[in-house]
Amino acid sequence: MRKTITWVLLAAMLLSAVALAIPVGAADALYIQDVQAEYFTTPPTIDGYISMQEWGYSTFSVESANAATISSGEPVDNTFFYWRPGYGTEDKTMSYEVWLRWDANYFYVGVKVNDLDGHSLKGGKGNTWNGDSMQIWVDYLGANSLVGGNTYVPGMGPTPWKYADQVPDFLVGYPQIVGGFIEMYENNRKISMTEQQSAAKGIAKVAVAPAGLNYSTDTANGISTYEVAIPWNYIFYTEQDLVTLDPQSSAQDSAWGGLDRQLGVSMVVFNGEPGTPGYSNYLAWGSGICGSQYDEASATCGGSNLVTLVGDAVTPEPGYQTYDPANLEKFERDYSGIDTGVYYDYLGGDTARQNPLTSKDQLTTLTYDNDDDRQYWGSDAFQGLTKDSGDPEHGMVLDYTDPNVVQTYIDTSIDAENGYNYPLSYTMEFDIMFLGTFDGNEEDGTADKDPAVFNWFGGSTGYDYECGYYFSDSQFKIQASDTRGEEGKAVATADFKMEMNTWYNWRFVFDNGSCTARLYINDQPIFDEDLWNRYFYYSSDNHQKDGTLMLWRMFNTAFQMDNVRIYNAEGPKPDPNKDEEQGDNNNNNIGGGGSNTASGTEDLDVSKVYKDEDGNFRLPVYVTSFYKLATSLSFDVTMNPDAATLDSISGLNEGTYTVEDKGDGKYLITIKDFTQVREMNVGDLFFEIVIKPASDSIQASDLGLKLSANYKYTVATGDAMIYIGLAAIVMAIGCVVVYKKRKSFVR
Repeated sequence: MRKTITWVLLAAMLLSAVALAIPVGAADALYIQDVQAEYFTTPPTIDGYISMQEWGYSTFSVESANAATISSGEPVDNTFFYWRPGYGTEDKTMSYEVWLRWDANYFYVGVKVNDLDGHSLKGGKGNTWNGDSMQIWVDYLGANSLVGGNTYVPGMGPTPWKYADQVPDFLVGYPQIVGGFIEMYENNRKISMTEQQSAAKGIAKVAVAPAGLNYSTDTANGISTYEVAIPWNYIFYTEQDLVTLDPQSSAQDSAWGGLDRQLGVSMVVFNGEPGTPGYSNYLAWGSGICGSQYDEASATCGGSNLVTLVGDAVTPEPGYQTYDPANLEKFERDYSGIDTGVYYDYLGGDTARQNPLTSKDQLTTLTYDNDDDRQYWGSDAFQGLTKDSGDPEHGMVLDYTDPNVVQTYIDTSIDAENGYNYPLSYTMEFDIMFLGTFDGNEEDGTADKDPAVFNWFGGSTGYDYECGYYFSDSQFKIQASDTRGEEGKAVATADFKMEMNTWYNWRFVFDNGSCTARLYINDQPIFDEDLWNRYFYYSSDNHQKDGTLMLWRMFNTAFQMDNVRIYNAEGPKPDPNKDEEQGDNNNNNIGGGGSNTASGTEDLDVSKVYKDEDGNFRLPVYVTSFYKLATSLSFDVTMNPDAATLDSISGLNEGTYTVEDKGDGKYLITIKDFTQVREMNVGDLFFEIVIKPASDSIQASDLGLKLSANYKYTVATGDAMIYIGLAAIVMAIGCVVVYKKRKSFVR
């Protein structure tokens, strides 16, 4: 398996190494490990399976039992193990085995991880680290060279990698989005090496076989495998020249890699706990990648480890086991449920998607028949005028013809603490008529803004996008709108002649499940389906937790708007003949054909129960948009009868409710008068259930509390129900809509 390379090849490689800047003294640095990467005489098959016959003996292994932890006073073999507070003891052990190889074209990394709890990775790109994944930093100048010297002393420098932005940061994972796909992403330069590769740099070869996948014996036995071939151009990306990769090249043709080249490498393998976002623990070889290590255990940071490229040859044996890497790719674009079937009325307040509607006609529609309708776009700043369009079909419309309006948009954010009003997937539909364009001016910062109307929406970390119409180009576009040098880079374009004084129906669909952002004009898709980029999804923690941004803005464009709807839709449609009282499998009753009511049942959070100064427990109930629209509302309360009894209700006006003791710790609270809740805002304290404990020793955990709400409300349809729609948005869900006339452009 191992052979000594011929002296001719060795001499050639030694000559090529003379011109390489090889750090001196790195092997003598404190704490770091010194390992060797052997030479692949024949490239391996990057298929997500690593065997002895193909890769030879592993280079090293890492085990949590032998690694430094937060309590360590110094590096232990320059490894570190970290688990996040609150995770179980099963996450407090971890191990993996690593193979390092090289040839003229690639630096190879193979990793097999004992991943007994299965695979979990909810995001990609810059968030690939936030679950089961691998992250590698490679310093081509050598171990710790970018801290001003090859010896890193813990506590003496700001970080083990002082100039980390000059070091490639490779993220490798298998995001579980749209069935799953393989990802390799260079995080410092924002290069998607598996999706948007640079042909000049070469194409990274990547295969990730997650534990639990029915792919190989390894994956069936709880092994996750990462198999990666990184082109040398990505590692040497601070150099000006590029080297064209040649699959026939031999070691003596190598320009970047070469015999005795010394690299500085740190590696982290993350473990995600299935069913939860983020990682539960990680095991690092080298340091500097994870902020938690530096923040909580800086004494364990020893910087990068030393990897030397050696001439010991590895030749894969004939007939070694291979797999079809195509079987790893489960990515499927399934659009069957987009904008069809069941509708959820976000404009009407159903952001929790509790009340399915069977027709678009049942959705709340904003028609601008009243001046107050403009408040949805921002009540404290100048807005377009509500005026008669002269068109019997549209009647009153929202008119933006004043050139002093710098920009206008719906902003779904509430505030920094509470996040966003709308879920991760949504559709915004409206009618729009363009009346012309005008020039911006220097004073308000619009002189350099092309006439356009577009939706600004967030993608994965670091990337935001615009999707709309740009008059200067007569095109619909999806283009990058970020601060990393990619602004204005078009992802997709479509030529389209937007006629003035003509009404168009726009429908923008953002679906976080299929990773698509789609635009329809008069029900016709603007872009070819093949152009949809799988990375149009919300991967940041805030977006996943709270919802999404939805910003429609315009620059130097005059137009009118009418008939706004905001909703989500999915299929298939429920049976229209289904009995409303029977409900569906989710306990959400569905209105029958022609019905104007909807109903639902939901379990409420009981974790906020607390003990008051009188020794009683109090369980707060907060106002939701459904309670404000309810025509029927009740609450089922269950508790351990041996631990406590329901004492009273605090906060509700006398005579507006009833309480029924149903026995065995079960109670029914029924709201009889809705005047009080109608006057409250979503999130306000509605009332508190006062619970009397059987003794002073009873704790909240002894109560066995359960609380659920049951409600019905009238579905808002057409102009007659516009007031309810506005109440649901302006008063109920507390949407803060920001419109400001600014001196300069601010996103």
